[in-house]
Amino acid sequence: MLYTIFRYRIRREGNVDTMPEASATVLVRQPLATVWEYCLIPEHVAALTPGVIGVETVTDGPVTVGTVWRGQMKGLGRAVDWTGEFTRVDAHTATEFSSTESPLEFAISATFAEVRRGVELTYRIRNAGVGGAVGKLADALAIRAYQRSLSANAKKLPRLVDEWAATR
Repeated sequence: MLYTIFRYRIRREGNVDTMPEASATVLVRQPLATVWEYCLIPEHVAALTPGVIGVETVTDGPVTVGTVWRGQMKGLGRAVDWTGEFTRVDAHTATEFSSTESPLEFAISATFAEVRRGVELTYRIRNAGVGGAVGKLADALAIRAYQRSLSANAKKLPRLVDEWAATR
């Protein structure tokens, strides 16, 4: 079961500008602890996040607020390095991650809801976009394409979690 949503969100800072957002919700038929653990392994981020070609931890230890990851994403034919940190980690409930060094400002959030048939994972990706009159049109077109990729990746997630859980 997959629900996809396309919408614009007002930045938390209260700016009038909007941040384009792509999101997907998917049902994973595994225990909450399994889905949570799977999603906090850096290598698994690329399986869900379109354009991400590599992720690694910078800080040691379990993922907590302040944990730093770095990675690389590919877009428009070029690879871009980024670094970011977790700004929220509520065990088995939600995470928020924001870029700290990147040519394109972005934020990713994930919420985990235990339901009768498994876990509903909602994954949201926001970016600052280009802005301006032409930029808003470009942002809208780009986020729609990104939404399609995110939705396609989300459909694969239950199988990937199942395969990973079977090898643990």
